Amino acid sequence: MKMTVRGIQLVDYISKKTGNPVKGVTLFCSHKEQGVDGEMTEDVFVSDSLDCARTAYFLKPGILIDVEYNRRGYVADLRVLNVPSKSEEPATSEAPSEPKEPVKKEPVNQETLPNAKKAK
Repeated sequence: MKMTVRGIQLVDYISKKTGNPVKGVTLFCSHKEQGVDGEMTEDVFVSDSLDCARTAYFLKPGILIDVEYNRRGYVADLRVLNVPSKSEEPATSEAPSEPKEPVKKEPVNQETLPNAKKAK
C-alpha cells in the first residue's frame, strides 16, 4: 500500500500483556482511500525484528513509502518510493531534533488526573 509519511515516533517499552520488550518505529501516514474526501490516516508499526526496520529509522515526513502486509495484517516489508525535494517537503513549525528519543510508557497515576473520579 502506498502511503506518505507524516510523522515518526520511536517506540521502546516492556509489554504489560506479555512482559516482552517492544521496540521499533511507529509511522503516522496518509493515503488515498475510496469514499474519503481528502486522505485517510493510519499508524504503521515497524518492529525492530524486521529486516526493513533500519529503513524506517531514517524516514522523514513527506517521503512516499510502499508497505507490504502479511496475511495476519502485520507489516512484512517497507520500501521507499521517493524522497521529496526541499521545495516539496511539508513545512514544520519546529526545528528537527537529533537524535530522536524512544517513547517510554509509564504507568498512569489515576489520582493525579484532573477529571479522575475518586473511589469512596
